[in-house]
Amino acid sequence: MRKIIKLTEADLTTIIKRVLKEGPFEEIGRLGSEAAKKIADQLTKSVQQKKDGAINTSKSTYDKSTDVINKDLPEFTVNAKKPQTVSGGSYILDMNNPNSKDITVIWGGMPSSQYGAKFMKKEGKGLFTNKNVIYSNYENSLSTLKGILKNNGVKDFRIKSVSGFSRGGINVWGELKGGYDFVGLIDPSTPTLYKSLPNNAKMISRWENWGCCPSYRAYLKQMEKSGLSKRIEASYYNHLEMPKIFFQKYSSSM
Repeated sequence: MRKIIKLTEADLTTIIKRVLKEGPFEEIGRLGSEAAKKIADQLTKSVQQKKDGAINTSKSTYDKSTDVINKDLPEFTVNAKKPQTVSGGSYILDMNNPNSKDITVIWGGMPSSQYGAKFMKKEGKGLFTNKNVIYSNYENSLSTLKGILKNNGVKDFRIKSVSGFSRGGINVWGELKGGYDFVGLIDPSTPTLYKSLPNNAKMISRWENWGCCPSYRAYLKQMEKSGLSKRIEASYYNHLEMPKIFFQKYSSSM
């Protein structure tokens, strides 16, 4: 039975650097890996064959079964993608970790021109540097955002988290049972009184912020009293500070 020799990516990188520097193959053999020694021996043999004129320069077909150097090495897929930001007016796509399939969705408030995607990205600055996030105006549905991801070349993805601020909260209320790792409600528009939330849902609010909407105020007040929503204390209107407060508290889970 052929013995499988495991070679780490670090080992492979070191070996390649040694080869590119055209250093003595004995140095590769001293790297402390059986695979490294095998590579060194094969390289030494190849050099000797060239010196003896024993190399056949005619066209040949690659046969993996006879490839002494590579047959025991792991196969690597090199992903050359780099972090990038794409802005489409009603959304901002930050692919900060293109090697990950996970996508975090964050909807903003109303009006979108002031509190939409741009506002939400600004409030989350520095807190999502290792995550793929699509900040969106509330007008974009989740299915629309999935289409936007595909149109931007993100074909294989998983919506890990959905969160919404103010009017964007209405988008999130309909996703409570969507099977996401995390659901976030940020001082949300709340047209229905909820008496329970799933364990993966986190909510913050301050009912006094909703002077415009008596029913929202009443529902939020009850949810804060029952403990479903974490009340954010303030001596003044602080609705617009809620996204930053929420991101600082929960960004690692989003």
